[in-house]
Amino acid sequence: MKRLTLTLFLTLMVFYTHGQGYELPKNVQEQIKRTRAKQNHITQFHIGKIKSIEYSSELRGEFLNAIIFEKQDGSYMKLWIPAAQGANILPYLKIGESAEVKVTGDELLLRKIQFKDRNIQETESRLKIKISGIGYLNSILTSKGLYSVKEEAHENTTEQFNGYEIILDQKVMFTNREKNLNYWFMSNKDTLYGPRAGNLKTNLKSESISYIRPKRNQHSGYVYKSQNTYKISPGLYRTIGNETTPISTMGLTGLFLNKEKGSIKEILADLTGLASKLEVATDEGNLYFQFDPKSAEKVFEFIQQKREYLYTFYFHTSSPDAHAKSEKRNYLYAIAIGTDTLRISGKEDFLGTSTAYEEALSSYSGRITEIHYPKEVNKSSTDLYKKTVENSFRSFILNDSVVVMIRNVLALSLADYIEEGKRIEVTGWKRKLADGEMNLKKHTIILPKTITVDGKIFENQPYTDKL
Repeated sequence: MKRLTLTLFLTLMVFYTHGQGYELPKNVQEQIKRTRAKQNHITQFHIGKIKSIEYSSELRGEFLNAIIFEKQDGSYMKLWIPAAQGANILPYLKIGESAEVKVTGDELLLRKIQFKDRNIQETESRLKIKISGIGYLNSILTSKGLYSVKEEAHENTTEQFNGYEIILDQKVMFTNREKNLNYWFMSNKDTLYGPRAGNLKTNLKSESISYIRPKRNQHSGYVYKSQNTYKISPGLYRTIGNETTPISTMGLTGLFLNKEKGSIKEILADLTGLASKLEVATDEGNLYFQFDPKSAEKVFEFIQQKREYLYTFYFHTSSPDAHAKSEKRNYLYAIAIGTDTLRISGKEDFLGTSTAYEEALSSYSGRITEIHYPKEVNKSSTDLYKKTVENSFRSFILNDSVVVMIRNVLALSLADYIEEGKRIEVTGWKRKLADGEMNLKKHTIILPKTITVDGKIFENQPYTDKL
């Protein structure tokens, strides 16, 4: 019975893993334990009626996975249905119809939910009810007949998404406003919607729109709320408590793309020396477009023949650190000239596996010639330490040729010891050049194991997916 546990995890992940060292509330821990303890689950039978057919969140793909059941005593339960049996069970589900159900679950949770995730809270608000219990639907008897759920089906979990698609210059057939939402009905039969905020206000009057949409895997037996409806992020940020974070593009959420014409002046390197930026001359002055370093060779080949011509650039403007006052970056997703178009990834897909680095350790010594301090930091961060410019650097250069990448925990320890001109020693793993990358500055990039400065040895934590 992993369905409920997985749903809890995906919901809580947004709130409890952004910082470091957070502990789940006791009621959440207790609910997870109880859903996992299958050996302690009981069976109940109830008579009542089907209040609502429920779908998973946008994050997970909006597939049929539950019903809200109103019992004879007037209380409500959320009963989970295995998604892979959605198509088979749907003919037995009619809102408002009387039904008899057989359910299983933890004895306490069937009666009283310990923690209500955002999905349940939104359901309660939409239906104007209070949901008291949660469990698994084992069978349901309606006027259509009896449907029994295969028990092993509750164990099935599958990946819903397979990356994103870049849709360019799609004609807007018509638009609509409903309450606080804007809707765009596109010539390719997509429907886009989002709150009246950010660039969604200006795009409401556009004749054509470019955007990113998720690619959804179509699984056998699943019933989806919609085949071609996508929520669009309204802008750059979302505020939770005291922290401002980028709008998520997970699940069924997409992004509008801006468009600009210009001629290419130069392909530029990032702080590590890898090609990852284009300088472009436009009517408004020079603009800079960021792209994934692994797209560098494709970009270079595409622009090489006709640099003096006007290109069209499709991009999304965002901030890399979620700080509202930080300098914005233009993340490039497509370049077009005439009938030729190159689609790429605007944001870097970090090489987060050990295969990106050589297995053998390398050693380097010399003087620090440059420290890559940020211009500003997010002072509203909920991390368990106070961010400053001095402790928020993520790399420095040794001897003008070796880039040493720094994790945030290591930066905290090193902040008071390093400065330009200081002599240090570094041992670490040399980063390999990935397919498609171009090392313009010919720098060596190192993930350190140890850094020795002023006789003190600072050791990096074991290799993880994230610097």
